[in-house]
Amino acid sequence: MDGKGLTCYQILCSVIDGFVPLDLFTIFLSTNSKLSSFSPPRGQWWSARGQSEETEGVQAPFNELPFDQWEQEYLLEENKHTLKDVCSPDFMVRFGRPLFWTRYKYGDDVVQADIIGFAQMKLAGTERLEELSPEGQLAVLGVRVGLSFNLNREKARFTEQRLVEGYMRVILSVPKHREYIYSGYPSEPILAEAAAQLMCLNNMNDGIPSILHKWCENDLIAKGDRRELVARLLITKAHDHVIHTLSSPRESPPTYSAPILLTDFLQALVGEELAQLIFDAVPDNSSDQTRLIDSALGKAKLNFTHWAKAADEGAVTDEAAWIGLARNMAWQCFDQQKAVDLITPLLLWDENQDSKLGPDNVSGIFWQIQHRNKLQKVEVDATDLEFFSCCLPDTTKAEKGNPRPYLTIVLNLDENTEKRSRKQDQNSPPIYLSTPRTSPRNASESHHPRYTIMISGCSQNVFPMLINGGEESKYASILNSRTLLDEHARQGQDFRQAVENLKYAWKSKGRGCFHQVHRHESSRLNGSEGVVDDENNGARGEDRGGDEDEGTARTLKRRKV
Repeated sequence: MDGKGLTCYQILCSVIDGFVPLDLFTIFLSTNSKLSSFSPPRGQWWSARGQSEETEGVQAPFNELPFDQWEQEYLLEENKHTLKDVCSPDFMVRFGRPLFWTRYKYGDDVVQADIIGFAQMKLAGTERLEELSPEGQLAVLGVRVGLSFNLNREKARFTEQRLVEGYMRVILSVPKHREYIYSGYPSEPILAEAAAQLMCLNNMNDGIPSILHKWCENDLIAKGDRRELVARLLITKAHDHVIHTLSSPRESPPTYSAPILLTDFLQALVGEELAQLIFDAVPDNSSDQTRLIDSALGKAKLNFTHWAKAADEGAVTDEAAWIGLARNMAWQCFDQQKAVDLITPLLLWDENQDSKLGPDNVSGIFWQIQHRNKLQKVEVDATDLEFFSCCLPDTTKAEKGNPRPYLTIVLNLDENTEKRSRKQDQNSPPIYLSTPRTSPRNASESHHPRYTIMISGCSQNVFPMLINGGEESKYASILNSRTLLDEHARQGQDFRQAVENLKYAWKSKGRGCFHQVHRHESSRLNGSEGVVDDENNGARGEDRGGDEDEGTARTLKRRKV
């Protein structure tokens, strides 16, 4: 600081301003994204020129840097790559930042052999890979399952900036007002592999719910749709469980970028006993009685280490499915997508491990995520969604000989649905199979057999391999976002009632927000909560009995309107 309170950086900027009339420009290179220090909003700028509305103001930091820029024209080619090809480090480095493929290509054997270790160090922000900081843990989860921060919270914005500065998070955009940034972890398979291995090295699998619970409880993670966040986490944990089961004890950490069988994945997801029910499922859109385990899905393969967010319907196509397999990623559908929330691509007919990835040999798991008190089936028809290329005129003839089965899973994460189901029938499993089509009067048979599974609950009973008994409350808290009342500083009933009386949202149950209206005794408002016509108090109110606090009653005085 000088005598006027200016930093060295601000003084340097003032000096550089003297060169404005000349054909010169200056570039500052930094991963530090503290906009408040280097490029603050117009109103906080330290000079009159920077604050003036008559000028264009200061440029937002330039972040349009190269991504997916490989040395060759195309990153992928249809019907050319096998799953074995795309899972090798020398293939994965071509995606994402040029940092990885340039280092791999021009490095010696030692550099190439340690490319994943290099990615781990960059992501962890330290060479001590088994001692991840809290920011490092968030970075790893951000890469694997995707995390969006609440831009309204200062701590969340600060953490986001720290992840950009030292944990490989990418600035996607800096708005013109420069009050915050948009950032994330785009698809980089080599970084996702590094993140998966860091999770193993730090024994994070059992601690993830606590990490997410802490951030969600403090409203630092964007509320968005947390049910999808939990679903992505459970699906990712099921994938990793299979990798751990198949890997050698001497291989620590194992390689996570590897194809796994759908049958192994389903066993890891819901346990061996419940998985057997799924294996016996038959299509529900045709009279075909082929069990899932005996269909092409019985030997189908998955390959994903991270999730990519779709911007439109393009992810719901078999073309996007094979591209997802080639990049080791699954799809998070865009927010307005009809019927489907997540898609896990599947490769069919790869028994000899030499099938080339293309649109004609892929299918998928279509996930529909719910969090409702009652399980509701919303039909997912991949043909109506135009997932299969048979919808295109030039492939219709070829597709007639290529029926591809697919799996839809309706996942209702509401724990009350599971409890009610088990209360009604103690022997009832939390998995339901759709009824196969048997009536000849039904519409024409679908060319692509659909196996539909409905899973209800979010507990150890439903996911025995993935959720420990002590974690159930954490998952429940993440799924049930805290409301205004939950976050109120004073949780006494009188204080909560006083907040409700502010009528920020009109409530009809209990005392509700309609108690100051004198109405007919048959009114449906408050009628289910034992409401009486209280003429002495001048309103309808909840019958609280003779022990009501008189002081509170006077404070919350009611009147007719």
